[in-house]
Amino acid sequence: MQKRDDTDDPTLEPQDASGTVVADIDPDGGRLTVRSATTGRLLLDVPLDPQIDVLGSRDDATVVQSVEVTRGTDEIRATLSYSSAVWAAKVVHLSITANRVTYRVEVTGNDLRITDARLLASTTAPGRTLAEDVYVPRFDWFEAQVQIPTDADDTLAAQQWLSPPPLVYVFGSGAESFWVAAAPRPGAFTMHSFDYTGSQGVSFRLTYEGHTRVDGTYSLPEVVIGFGDGDGNAGVAAAVSHLRATGRLPEPSPRPTPAWWREPIFCGWGQMRFDYRRDHAGHENGTFINVTSYCTELRYRNYLAALDEAGIDPGTIVIDMGWAKDPALGVPDPDRWGDMRAFIDEQHAHGRRVLLWHAPVVHQGLPAEACMTLDGVPVAPDPTSAAYASILAEQVRLMISPDPGCLDADGFKIDFTQCVASESGRFVSRIPHFGGLINETDESLLYPRLGEGRDTLISTSGEAWGIELIRLHLELLHGAAHRIKPDAMIMSHAANPYLEDVIDVLRLNDLDGDCGDVLGVMGNRAELARICSPNWLIDTDDDLMIDRRRWLAYAELQPLLGIPDTYYATGIAHSQERLTGEDHARLRQIWDRYRRGLEGEPTTSP
Repeated sequence: MQKRDDTDDPTLEPQDASGTVVADIDPDGGRLTVRSATTGRLLLDVPLDPQIDVLGSRDDATVVQSVEVTRGTDEIRATLSYSSAVWAAKVVHLSITANRVTYRVEVTGNDLRITDARLLASTTAPGRTLAEDVYVPRFDWFEAQVQIPTDADDTLAAQQWLSPPPLVYVFGSGAESFWVAAAPRPGAFTMHSFDYTGSQGVSFRLTYEGHTRVDGTYSLPEVVIGFGDGDGNAGVAAAVSHLRATGRLPEPSPRPTPAWWREPIFCGWGQMRFDYRRDHAGHENGTFINVTSYCTELRYRNYLAALDEAGIDPGTIVIDMGWAKDPALGVPDPDRWGDMRAFIDEQHAHGRRVLLWHAPVVHQGLPAEACMTLDGVPVAPDPTSAAYASILAEQVRLMISPDPGCLDADGFKIDFTQCVASESGRFVSRIPHFGGLINETDESLLYPRLGEGRDTLISTSGEAWGIELIRLHLELLHGAAHRIKPDAMIMSHAANPYLEDVIDVLRLNDLDGDCGDVLGVMGNRAELARICSPNWLIDTDDDLMIDRRRWLAYAELQPLLGIPDTYYATGIAHSQERLTGEDHARLRQIWDRYRRGLEGEPTTSP
């Protein structure tokens, strides 16, 4: 191996004495070692090897061929070239400063499609850390903060309930904790996930599923390692702040918040489930999808009449899943909604606003040219398609414009973005209708995973994939809605700072009512949402309450987290308990107190 260095000492240290760590690079072994500057304790020892797999080939054998190192006053830079049977060239660029390490891989090839990028990974000498655990800032039903052993695996992915969470792992606790973040630049979030592969030593993986094409030289997203910023969500916040300051993430820009966005919410989904279970021996006949048949005008009128009788006045109504004739379009089902425009007009007359449920992953009602396809069969809407963009813009107009013939709704509850199309992920199904959502059993909708029964890719009009598909969906919806109604609300559960400007209200999503730490779980989701965007309001959500006691206890907590939201008007779906006059009175008091607290809030009127 040839080595060129501008110092006789191969052990390199940042020159900034204020650093909390001392980082060494072994040019001959191709490894990075980081120790605490105060205690000398080993924090991280990892190979710099990358293995960038492509369709049809694994990039396994890798040897350092040459190293160039430049030592400056405040920064050390290293360039390591690796051999590869897959790539014409494979180069690692490393930057070490007082408290940061930046790692970037550059590959050169001819018409190759990346499947997985295995980073800081070696089969012969894996990475290690003396940190005891890793914080994974993702959705969990029962744990407020997910902590895993350093030899375990986990993922931060588009196909998670927070779709996706911030792409940051935080190692250890206390002063010696550190974070590791994936840092794509805007437009380059084409990966499906950023994985921690601790079972193979301290190492990471970006999954691309064959949809990132390289024809020439391509730079993969940087991986940034930060030290001295704190543990848990403090580490996540420091990572997000650093990525914004260095241009990897857009800086959030202040924008007006219409006063009505903060009003308490009634979403009919939980009450629909109560009614359906009541009528079907306490269950949902095997799937929650069956409940969509209860999204009717008569039921919603009854729900609101019950709330009115109890003196409970929601400012925002969410008409949930099942209202549309075709899920991808904006025309109400005439058998369920006789006159949705009249219903919405009545809510407006009462000073209320109305959101419509919409899942941009369901393609029923769309022509094939507006869809992703597999072997010519539609899989899901294709946000890279000009045909789809045009259709969606018109459907948004039909749903929220005040013009005659339109519904004059006030925005959207965007749901199921975690079901974004995937070649090999958890949810691998066509989604022509509601039955395709979170489908892992219906053989008529399932398609083989890539490499397990097929070798052709899902076809899209453009190059976007993974997280970029979610962003495009939200961007199209947000842009179309705000062009028609500047105060339209776009509510989603995609808690990632890359999506900051295409979401108005972040929904905390479902809570398992049997959770023993409701405030911890929902509070952590709210904290992550605030890290992702200081501009987002927070919908506290309310689904899956196990009984009246838990529902009321969470109602008490909601104003501490964000906008109060009840999914129930007369009873709790799971327990089939009916709400009492005392329950309604307590909810009314909670909402009254919350509204009094809004006085003086920095909002703007619509």
